[in-house]
Amino acid sequence: MPPGVVACGRSVIALTNPSAAVPSRGSSCPATIAPDHPPTPDRVQAMLQGGYADGTNVRFDWRYANGQQDLVNQYAREMAQAVPDVIVAFSTINSQALKDAGVASPVVMIAVDDPVRSGFVHELSRPGTNFTGLTTNVISQAPRYVELIDEATPRTAQIGLLASPGSTTYKLFRSRVEEHAARRNIRVAMLDATTPQDVERVLGPGARDIQGLIVTSDSMFYNERRRIAELAIESRLPVVYPRFGFVEAGGLMSYGPNDEHFASRGAAFVVRILDGDSPPDMPIEGPTRYELGVNRKAAAAMGFTLPDSLTKRADRIVG
Repeated sequence: MPPGVVACGRSVIALTNPSAAVPSRGSSCPATIAPDHPPTPDRVQAMLQGGYADGTNVRFDWRYANGQQDLVNQYAREMAQAVPDVIVAFSTINSQALKDAGVASPVVMIAVDDPVRSGFVHELSRPGTNFTGLTTNVISQAPRYVELIDEATPRTAQIGLLASPGSTTYKLFRSRVEEHAARRNIRVAMLDATTPQDVERVLGPGARDIQGLIVTSDSMFYNERRRIAELAIESRLPVVYPRFGFVEAGGLMSYGPNDEHFASRGAAFVVRILDGDSPPDMPIEGPTRYELGVNRKAAAAMGFTLPDSLTKRADRIVG
């Protein structure tokens, strides 16, 4: 029997990344899970809400791609063949792979950057496709990242933008950052990376010409978050990230939606679909608020003092 096909009632497959927040509702039953990334008991227990019982009326299978594009594509093809009742996709890259594979099942996207420009849906208020879920609205926040770097490091002359050229939002996010940086007389250096080796290269000696760095939303960057934080500390380079998970891994600052809230809302979408709602008519949701996270330990390791204006506004603090 293909992974995720009905084995104990309805079927849900989650295509995710290691350490990604897991839906707090929905459910799980015997699943194919990467052995080095099993779900924690509290996550499994939380999935028993919403009227779906583990092993009784839902099967929840996990697929961890670890940021490997070939593996993402393979899993997407498997899901297209399995035709589960719902697919949960964490990140834009995973959602794109499912779209390219031509999946017919409902897809709940969690933390996608721009579902309309990416072609997943026709419009936010009425998707009109089998895709629905939540968007980060990251494009609209591009100016905020520039402001945070400029506030953390006054008299900044040039900042770097770590991004993947293959991202569907690459050009638009870049133009927004460059436009806002120019208003502050700040130059932007593009640091393109699609592999961990690229990250090592662009954040090596070449990073000495920049006084700050913005890291864009990308599965590979998230998987390499500890290494990126280490390289930043070695270079004494202030960095702002799109998710708090980067800060927990040693990064300096983050600004973005609350991952736990997104996971909870995504799970609510899953339950609604299992209860009979139609994805084409389920509006895409965006963040209700953005959170600023700071890491005082990272600042100390860099010999860097975060301005009081930042730490006093921080919603979440490490160290």
